[in-house]
Amino acid sequence: MLRVTAVLTALAFSAGFFAPAPNAAAQDVALDFTYASAYYWRGAPAGDGNGFLQPSADISYAASPELSVGLNLWMSQGPEASEAEDDSNSEIDYTVWAAYSAGEIGVYAGVIDYVIPAGAPFADGHVLEGHVGVDFAAGDLGLGVAAYLNLDGDDEDSMYIAPSLSYPLGNLSLGLSIGLGNGVYSAEEEGEEDAMALVDLTPSVSYAVPLGDEMEAAVGLAIGYNPDTGATLPFLTFGTGWSWSP
Repeated sequence: MLRVTAVLTALAFSAGFFAPAPNAAAQDVALDFTYASAYYWRGAPAGDGNGFLQPSADISYAASPELSVGLNLWMSQGPEASEAEDDSNSEIDYTVWAAYSAGEIGVYAGVIDYVIPAGAPFADGHVLEGHVGVDFAAGDLGLGVAAYLNLDGDDEDSMYIAPSLSYPLGNLSLGLSIGLGNGVYSAEEEGEEDAMALVDLTPSVSYAVPLGDEMEAAVGLAIGYNPDTGATLPFLTFGTGWSWSP
C-alpha cells in the first residue's frame, strides 16, 4: 500500500492502510519498503520502541478505465525485546479494495483484516474493519475524507473518520491529516458518553525523488499530535517504491 509521492502516503503505510488514488486503475503491481522511526497510528503509538520496517505489496486489476480492484499486503516489524517469547511487536494487514475514478474525483472502499499479535490497540488476534472514502482535487490542493468502521474483533465497536489534505511544491509535498474517533481511540472514561473526539492532528512534509520511470524514493517528517490526550510523537519515514504496469 505505498506510493511514496507524499508524506500523507507514507503515513498511510505506517498506519497500516492503503488508500487507492483516483488513478490507481493504471497500476497493476506496486512494491514498497519503508522505514519509520516510530509507528504512529490514529493518535497513539502502535508499537513498542523505535525503528519499524514496513514493507508492502499491492496487486490491482483494471476492470475498466475508471474501475480497479486489488489486494494489498502490509507488514510492520518493530524491535523485539530479548526476553520476548513471541513475535509481539509485529503486525500484518490484509486489504481487499475497489476504486472508481471520475475526472478529479476518486471513491474507494474495502475491507481490512488486521492481524495484531501484540494486542494493541485492539484485542489479540484479528480485527476486521470496513472503510469508504473519497479523494478530489481543488487546483493543486488534494482533499480527501475516509471513514473506518469496525466489523468484528473490536469490543468497543469503534469508528474513525479521517479528513486529509495535501499540497505539492515541486518534489516537496505538504500535508495534514485529521482524525476523529470514539471507542478505543477516545480518552473518555468507562461509563461516559461514547462521543466522537478529535484524536489526531498530524502535519507533515516530504521530499520525493524519482528513480527512473518505475521507482521513487522519499523522506518525510511528521508530528503526530492527539488533542484528546495531549500526546505528541514526531517521527521520520524513509521509503522506496516500485510500480509496474505490464
